Amino acid sequence: MKQLSYKDANTKGKLMALYLNQYSERELRLYINDIIADFRPLRKNTVRNVTLQELKEFVTLYGQPVDKEFVFQ
Repeated sequence: MKQLSYKDANTKGKLMALYLNQYSERELRLYINDIIADFRPLRKNTVRNVTLQELKEFVTLYGQPVDKEFVFQ
């Protein structure tokens, strides 16, 4: 099992690429934008970067990607 760090998923595109085999692109975009809206209510969906806190929330809600595991330090 490959271990991933925050740098492997610090943008929406990288995060979506890790989960595309589990969820559709539309669903992923919706899930990520909902989490960003919760943590940064004044930001729009045009935000490109994902914070560590938002990434942890995503992994908590939707699980680890297949055959990979995030290691947060």
